[in-house]
Amino acid sequence: MTLSPEHEAPSALFTHLIGVLVEEIGLDYISLRSTTLWLQAIEGGVEAVEFYRLSGDHYVEIPASDLFPFLIPEALPGFPGQGLNEGIVAMRRAFRDWVKANRMQVKP
Repeated sequence: MTLSPEHEAPSALFTHLIGVLVEEIGLDYISLRSTTLWLQAIEGGVEAVEFYRLSGDHYVEIPASDLFPFLIPEALPGFPGQGLNEGIVAMRRAFRDWVKANRMQVKP
């Protein structure tokens, strides 16, 4: 079975966003390309992104990332749409600017 670009594109775009995020925070990572994302597409963008944490034997929705507390789901939907419409480089630049502007707003 061959997956279509429409199916794979949002996941690939999020891989780029994760790369920018860890670069800006100063972390290292390895992508195993095993991330599964369920996103609702709307007009070339993403309608909603939700974060979950495994709690016991089920997933619980959380308001922000545990590892990146400044990262909230509401901030993400526009970036994949930008990646699809303007290209990956433009999306990466815009997300990098967003991370730089927002990561200092959370106090440890």
